Amino acid sequence: MRAEGAVRRGLAALALADQDEPDLRSRLLADLGTALWAQGRLADAESALKEAVMVLDRLGPSSSLATGLSNLAVVLDHQDRHREARDLHLRAAQMLEGLGDRGHLAVILRNLSVCLSELGDVRGGLDALKRSVALHDPGTHDASATSHLLLGVAHTDLGSTRPPCGTSSMF
Repeated sequence: MRAEGAVRRGLAALALADQDEPDLRSRLLADLGTALWAQGRLADAESALKEAVMVLDRLGPSSSLATGLSNLAVVLDHQDRHREARDLHLRAAQMLEGLGDRGHLAVILRNLSVCLSELGDVRGGLDALKRSVALHDPGTHDASATSHLLLGVAHTDLGSTRPPCGTSSMF
């Protein structure tokens, strides 16, 4: 399985990574968290992503920190820990707005929309999704992103309490 190989390689690279290279270490931890998430190992993914966020948090606001927060939030969402996830999504979105990173912000707002909908805030979910759609430049995203956005709009607009498969995404 691909994810198992990615986890093995991630652990090996992490063991070799110098503690004095926090940016590299945080990227390895984030990649490891993503691979563990793909395997369904949510507790392990959460642990790796929390460590990545902790390392990045010491370096200050950045797109890397915001995406780490959002990836951790997605893992929490998949554990039905939506209130915790919402707070991380909101922190990441606020950070990206301050940095002017519209591309990553669009993805985080889409993930936030699913989270808010899970919490029963269908209107808030739809508003976040509309903001995400408005940020997407039609010339720069693929058909898959568009279809996920449209599925998310339909899901949120209909007031469903469960998102269609694959509407939350990690970076």
